[in-house]
Amino acid sequence: MHKTRLHRIPIKSNKAIHEELSRLTKYLEPPPRPCCKNMSCPNHGVPITADSQNYYAYGRTKAGSQRFKCRKCESLFSVPASALLRQRRKDAVRQMFMEFRGKSPFRMIAENNETGIGTVYDKLDFFYEQALKFAAAHERKLIDGSLHKYRFFVGVDRQYFTFNWRRYTNRKNTIFEAIGSADNLSGYVFGMHLNFDHEANRELTQVDADEIKDHLEPEPDRKYARVMLREDYKLAVKYAREDAERRKREAEKKKAEGKPEEKKEDENQTLSAIQAAKESYVKGGRRRNSDRLEFITEDIQLPEKGLEVMPDYSIMGHFFFLRHLFQYSVHQVVFYLDRDSGFRGSMMSAFTDRIRAGTCEGFFVVRSSGKTTGEMHKILLALRKEESILRIAAPWMSQEEIQLQLTRESLKKPLIFGPYKDVFYYNPVPRKTEPERLVCHLTDQGQFDADQESLARLIVRSGRWGIDNFFVHVHRRFSSLERALTSGVQVGRKFYPYVNYSPIVAVKLMEIARVYYNYVHRSRPTKENPDPKTPAEKLGLAGQRYNARDIIYFK
Repeated sequence: MHKTRLHRIPIKSNKAIHEELSRLTKYLEPPPRPCCKNMSCPNHGVPITADSQNYYAYGRTKAGSQRFKCRKCESLFSVPASALLRQRRKDAVRQMFMEFRGKSPFRMIAENNETGIGTVYDKLDFFYEQALKFAAAHERKLIDGSLHKYRFFVGVDRQYFTFNWRRYTNRKNTIFEAIGSADNLSGYVFGMHLNFDHEANRELTQVDADEIKDHLEPEPDRKYARVMLREDYKLAVKYAREDAERRKREAEKKKAEGKPEEKKEDENQTLSAIQAAKESYVKGGRRRNSDRLEFITEDIQLPEKGLEVMPDYSIMGHFFFLRHLFQYSVHQVVFYLDRDSGFRGSMMSAFTDRIRAGTCEGFFVVRSSGKTTGEMHKILLALRKEESILRIAAPWMSQEEIQLQLTRESLKKPLIFGPYKDVFYYNPVPRKTEPERLVCHLTDQGQFDADQESLARLIVRSGRWGIDNFFVHVHRRFSSLERALTSGVQVGRKFYPYVNYSPIVAVKLMEIARVYYNYVHRSRPTKENPDPKTPAEKLGLAGQRYNARDIIYFK
């Protein structure tokens, strides 16, 4: 087998990675049990169920909640009887929940429910908290090992979200990236994390960083290495300006020499899988930090509230989050990664021990891009034709055996790209949404040299359709998270007709979307599967079918 060369990643701050992991796993911590709220009382922190001699029941509130009295300080506190206790418009709660995911703008939701826009945002906060509680109660089964799975096939990809400017005097967009991962077999989405910390205080952090001159330290040694502050932004803009000037000089030089000009980069241009793979390595070679995608320019600004997390630390945090989830419940994890900056190094850093033990495999999956439905259909027909030819020649072979045979033939024709000599193979198995795929085995330690059958089986399963389906769900069901429309007046600026100006809303909507998609959403019934299950049921995290009320009323 052809070996991939050693990949070296830039040095990271362990403290920053730990901070990001703590932020992402905060919702999984056990909820605090009711206790005396008097901080000076000895019973403060002692839960009711720990010792019945510390508290006694003291009637009920007007809302029906049980009231308790502390035997030490005699202070009173109550335990809410319902999650909707403080919701005045209980009749409108479910309707608002469904409207949030029904592509309704926030103003329209307020008008339909005859309430103010402030109430709509209050309901969003309530739904977000309920979604976190609901997800945590089920996903703790992964952490404590009560759910046992032999293998997960996890697709990992990211999406970019652009937010409008708040003031017309500063018409600059804010851009964030969200990294998501999902199990391909069940469709369960493990996480969708935006590189934005909405709980951090930007002003206090910036003042402290200025006082200690944090930006003068090497990046891994900084106190605030995890987030992008003012000096980091200025440096990124400086680099973007230098790169633009360099490209301009190169273009003028080529023009003077009579050489054809390079075509401008277009994210919608049509590329085959081979062209897409080569292009990704060319772009990666231009970056100063191979693990960080550089998209900050003079037309981009930092968020006014909260802190933007450095993209590479956001990716690192996501993979360590997955390690935290899979630590006791999954025997083997197989990753199918987009060939994006930071994915390879983050996956290998988080799962080093598993890779060495042979219980984690990683693959790049590069697909053709920009092709029309007709072009994708032609590729699909060509692959199916190859299957048909083999089926006629060997009628005794099953569909699975035909696919494995085609894949084994593909392993004899490797393609090598990039500075690390990454070895790619065609995936000849036709799939409607991913007809043309190149696959690179990143964790090759020679374990499949004598077992080509196992490698072929992993390549046959390669793809990222699990997380891709969720991305489509998010864009179609939530108006605030739809794709941007490019303004014809201001070239290069993007404007969302219905998007909120604050990325905080996006964080909350993504989590609500993830929980609903995992526990309530089902695919369309078919003749073969008239009663489809939810992703959580398929994975084993849910033993029943839930609805929106179960999330809203969860306690």
